[in-house]
Amino acid sequence: MISASNVFLCAGLRAAMAYREEIRAAGLNLEVQQFVSARQFTMDYRSEVSRLKLLKDKLGLRYAFHAPFMQLNFFSRNAERAKASYRAMLLSLDVAAELQAEFVVVHSLFIPRRHNTDYGADWPLRAPEFFREVAREAASRGLTLALENMLEKGPESLLWLIDEIDCPGTRVCLDVAHTAVAGGASPGEWVKGLGTALRHIHLSDNHGIHDDHLPLGEGTVDIKGALDAAAAAPHDISLGIECRLRPPENVEKSIRYLAGFGALSGLGRGIQ
Repeated sequence: MISASNVFLCAGLRAAMAYREEIRAAGLNLEVQQFVSARQFTMDYRSEVSRLKLLKDKLGLRYAFHAPFMQLNFFSRNAERAKASYRAMLLSLDVAAELQAEFVVVHSLFIPRRHNTDYGADWPLRAPEFFREVAREAASRGLTLALENMLEKGPESLLWLIDEIDCPGTRVCLDVAHTAVAGGASPGEWVKGLGTALRHIHLSDNHGIHDDHLPLGEGTVDIKGALDAAAAAPHDISLGIECRLRPPENVEKSIRYLAGFGALSGLGRGIQ
């Protein structure tokens, strides 16, 4: 099931501050996408954490958290690079716990189109061990892990990975835009196939070629199919608006699009 009280805006600190009135008026929560680069953990990031804590308290927000996925390679054959990536992941989990995030989104890293032709073969061999460690570290901090699909063709591979991880509470974040770029199962089929493993859905639009992060309704992604399937599910599924935040109208367009669905009709009533 989905509800208007369980919708998150995916944004970094600067954007969250810029859109705080829209967040307040629409009753949104925040999926913190401030620390998406591992490089940020080599600099002074504590001031950003403090400001996010203040924003959370001031607006009474619930937080989710997106782990880093840029400037890292967990599966690198360079041992030092792999270790540095893992350290950045652990620091991000520390921050997520400090922010009392309800769950942490982590990319599955399945991107077989990379120039490294061995990557596709490496993933099923190396992913279970890596994500098993990450899931256990998350659980030790009281966090729930949500693995985000990348270019998988259907839900079976992520269900397999969760089974291999074997850590209670590990679930899935479905990115509907990624399903359109990857081809294969439709967003609605993904939702139904994942069943109770589905925790969160990232929503943005595109035309099936690039992950354009368009406002909802401006592309060809079957967002309605995903929402209909999620609304019929017997368990709570949260939603994340992940469109590009510039120009400012993108956020309002996406909010109004979601408000057109019965289960989300209360969303955005405070927006003029």
